[in-house]
Amino acid sequence: MADLIPSNNAQQEVAKQVEAIAEAAAQRDSQIAQMLNLVPKAAALSAAAASAIDFTKKTWIDEPTNGTPITAADMNRLEQAIVDLNTTLTSVQDSLSRTETWSAAGLHASKSGNVVSVHLDSSVTLSDYWSTVSIGTLPVGWRPAYDIAAPVSMDEMPTTARMRIGTDGSVVVGNASGTSTPGTRHVFASIAFVIA
Repeated sequence: MADLIPSNNAQQEVAKQVEAIAEAAAQRDSQIAQMLNLVPKAAALSAAAASAIDFTKKTWIDEPTNGTPITAADMNRLEQAIVDLNTTLTSVQDSLSRTETWSAAGLHASKSGNVVSVHLDSSVTLSDYWSTVSIGTLPVGWRPAYDIAAPVSMDEMPTTARMRIGTDGSVVVGNASGTSTPGTRHVFASIAFVIA
């Protein structure tokens, strides 16, 4: 019966894994809250676009009874309103859909507005239990407001690893399970966040 009770070391390893998972979940909740803050900004941008177009509707009446005259001034007013609307919508679309990209050392990132997505597709050697490997550094303007972490998938290795991105832009992959990961392993991870 004593064989069924896990050792203190095994219990500590499980506790560390649970703690790492809880920390990652708390960081994701915070990231989701930050992304939800973008919704009011989009609504404000939409309201600004609407107010940028100054147009008063005119009621048109058909002939023969006291019809509304079609004048060059009215036609020019309509055409100018169409131009203004097109200019405003193009500006809104550009600000919402502009995407920049950046890549280095197995890291691939894209930035749209103030949201950055980072994807890791690289080979790493985690030489020891709880070891870490530096992957690279995100450029200024692409860094999170606080340290964040994402789970890492590792080829042929049933272990827990994570990618951490610091406020200084440092990207580190670490063994988070206490299980040895001998040799070089291919790793994959993705995370999105609001920049500082």
